Formats: sequence, C-alpha cells, structure tokens
Amino acid sequence: MMINEISRNLIRECLDELQFANAIDKDGDLYTLLRADEDFGHDVIVYYAVQDAWLRVFAYAVDYEVEEGDRYVMLDKINKFHLDYIYGTVYIDDHSCICIQQGFLLDEPVSRDYILKNCIEFTTSRFWKFFCDFDKQSFGLKLPSKDMN
Repeated sequence: MMINEISRNLIRECLDELQFANAIDKDGDLYTLLRADEDFGHDVIVYYAVQDAWLRVFAYAVDYEVEEGDRYVMLDKINKFHLDYIYGTVYIDDHSCICIQQGFLLDEPVSRDYILKNCIEFTTSRFWKFFCDFDKQSFGLKLPSKDMN
C-alpha cells in the first residue's frame, strides 16, 4: 500500500503497531518515552512531528545536560563523534540538552512499510543507540549519571 500523504494519525497507527506507547504533547506532536536501563541511565523522549510533507523525528535524554562551561568543547566532541557514527543531526539546545534529529521529506508516494520500518522503528532505535554509545564516550566531561537503584 502506497501512502500519498503523511499524517499524525498514520504515524500514531505505526507507533501503535510497533507497540510504542505514545501520547500527544501540547503542540500536537506525538512522542514516546524510552525508559532508562543498564545501557543508558536516562529516559529518552522521542518526538514525531508532522508538518506538510515532512516527518521530523527528534529526541533528547531527560536530565542529561552539558554544563555551561563545557558546551563548546562538547559541540566539538559531538561533531568528531558524529563523523565516526552517523545517527542523525546532533546538537545542544538552549537548555543545554543533547538532542538528535532526523527529517524525512515524504512528498512522493512511499510504502507504509517504509514509514513504519525506516522512519519510525529504525530511527527510534538509532537514537537510543546514539545516547548509549555517546554516554560511553563521555570525553572526560561532567555529564550527570542517574542511579539505577
């Protein structure tokens, strides 16, 4: 089945099919919560925003912030890390949170399976892997750790 137009309802159906618990935020974007575990000690919130023919997927880790003095050093480290492991666009937002995003322009018909597997499932798992891998590469900077007990 080919999809001619992307919608929030379609993305929600895909999230439900993947059994990703999801909700809608105050801006109307869908999101899911990936719970902290032994691989990464912080919850990760992944958003799925639909606007026109674009699906924008972005994520950040809760309480995983860069200290103000380390922001530029961290940006340099992120860029070098990103060259070795391409996960999506990585940046530090105005609240000192490390964020990652990927956009999909879906202005031509695509299969539902493409949206389900590539745009949602693969991207969500890649974002989780980014935080797990990046955390292991802390680069000697002071990043918070959450006690898992």
